[in-house]
Amino acid sequence: MIFEDVDAEMNKERAGQKYRPSNGTEGDMFMYQYCRRCRKYDNCDLVSLSILHDVDDPEYPEEWQYGENGQPVCTELEKKITLTPKGDKDDQFRGRSKRHGYKL
Repeated sequence: MIFEDVDAEMNKERAGQKYRPSNGTEGDMFMYQYCRRCRKYDNCDLVSLSILHDVDDPEYPEEWQYGENGQPVCTELEKKITLTPKGDKDDQFRGRSKRHGYKL
């Protein structure tokens, strides 16, 4: 979630339109929410294109847009697969989670 609910509500009418972060902090929040969790992160041109081009430019990524709920989304997101331990949190912190094995 990038915007508070009240702010996202105002953006619902923009659903499907291109999204551009309004400042660096918002951009960092977006990248944390989408880019850094994406398998394509290391080979993705969307961040560069969003910096190089104005939102009205045909080269600006259409993949960055407002969703139906008014929140910005990246339609190209492919979540990374992460391993999570089967044990409880206490086991993780004691370093015993390897005994429990891992699941996807």
